[in-house]
Amino acid sequence: MNQWSVLLADDEPNARNYLARLISEDERFKLMGSMGNGLEVLQYCRTHVPDILLLDIEMPGMNGIETAKKLVEQNSSCVIIFVTAFDHYAIAAFDLMAIGYLLKPYVKQDLSKVLDRAIENLINQEKLRFSDRIEQLWDHYQKPQQAYLEYIEVKDKGITTKVTVKDILYIQSDSEYIRIQTQTGMHMKRQSLSLITTQLPPSFRQIHRAVIINLDQVQNRKYLNNRTYRFSFKDKGDVKSSRAYQGQIQAWYGLLK
Repeated sequence: MNQWSVLLADDEPNARNYLARLISEDERFKLMGSMGNGLEVLQYCRTHVPDILLLDIEMPGMNGIETAKKLVEQNSSCVIIFVTAFDHYAIAAFDLMAIGYLLKPYVKQDLSKVLDRAIENLINQEKLRFSDRIEQLWDHYQKPQQAYLEYIEVKDKGITTKVTVKDILYIQSDSEYIRIQTQTGMHMKRQSLSLITTQLPPSFRQIHRAVIINLDQVQNRKYLNNRTYRFSFKDKGDVKSSRAYQGQIQAWYGLLK
């Protein structure tokens, strides 16, 4: 059986040892080394090229994102999986760039899932095309973080109500208005979909020119075999994507269809 080589880097010894043990328990992988910082990774990768690099983001000195950028400059072609304790919105930004991540704290099943995706990438030779994604992530990392809406004010018969953004299931365009669907009901607001999109956190993704969904509220998704997907929400029906957004949806979920 073919073994995939793995290198890991984390500045916390306990975290390194835990991750190394989980990797050693999977016979598909061979652990090449365990590093404590980004400089050690760069030095090692000058003479060795692992198939997969598990790279902690928060490390003293050179952090994981800086290390990944340097690896691109060294023309290293390993598949990078970021290991991070970042909050959800930061994770969503990484996911948008279609780079794998492992969220702390994690268990063996979490690691297996992200390594499965890495193997798929390797088999399909996508590792040769990830440098642009790293550059995009670097640009995003250097930009000041945008303040996103926490509430949206809507009016109904002269009464103003605050809709909590995280409770929104999806938003649909309706002429000059948007329809905001939550678990408790639907609200109308006179605003364009394109404008509200720029004010929402990264968990909101566009799946149709007239529909934005909150990935945090999606209960199920189903591929419909015609380049479209159906996204279902608990007790509130479903919405369908358009063919034009197939590529973006596949990137969010790491799908190969």
